[in-house]
Amino acid sequence: MSGLEAQWQWLLEAFEPQPEEQRRLLHNLLTKVVDAMHHARSARDWPRYWEWRRWLEAHWPSDLPLPKSLDERIYAPVLYEVKDRVES
Repeated sequence: MSGLEAQWQWLLEAFEPQPEEQRRLLHNLLTKVVDAMHHARSARDWPRYWEWRRWLEAHWPSDLPLPKSLDERIYAPVLYEVKDRVES
């Protein structure tokens, strides 16, 4: 997470004079983190999933609508284990 935080801070500082480019790059980074969160959920890597989700919740710009994945309910891991067994 420290590398991600460093990238975020660098984009905020380095592109401050270029707000449109800064916004594009921040959006790109957010998209990659959302994808990583989705991958962690699919892999049932719950510690990583919650790490990504907390980071996104803390950094998501207030002027952008939250993606559905940041508002979705996550059930107990055992329920996903049962679901995966039933579906396989």
